[in-house]
Amino acid sequence: MEEAVDVLYGVSGHTYDMVYDLFFTPHRLIVIRVHSPQDVSWSVSPWFFLFGSWMERNREKNQRLKRLQDIRLQEKTLALDELVKASPGSFIILYTDVSSVQISSSFFQYQMKLQLLSEASKKRMMAFTLPNEQVKTAREIINKVFSTKLKK
Repeated sequence: MEEAVDVLYGVSGHTYDMVYDLFFTPHRLIVIRVHSPQDVSWSVSPWFFLFGSWMERNREKNQRLKRLQDIRLQEKTLALDELVKASPGSFIILYTDVSSVQISSSFFQYQMKLQLLSEASKKRMMAFTLPNEQVKTAREIINKVFSTKLKK
């Protein structure tokens, strides 16, 4: 069973409200989706008209928190391959499919950019927005895992 070498929790991908946990193993990057806008649906109730959206936002926040706790519990109990199957929207990136890795900053946010090779020899970019407190950890992980593919 393959174990994670390092983990980055709570990085954004695609849009700011798509949140992932990144598990770095010796041979691949496992991306587990922990939050998506589709996870919680809004419902309009009579209370919505009396109190506005405050109650609905509070209910949505509680549902998202519960889902996050459930996924983090699964991350501790399931094997990584089982976790990918159990979490919709999760995927695996093989290190052999990564041509370069770079951490860049713009407009007060940092991004980890992975240049991927696709089947048709076309390059594809995947970017994850890093919380400021995880930039140092991300650089250390990249230096350890992707040392030959690091882009300055």
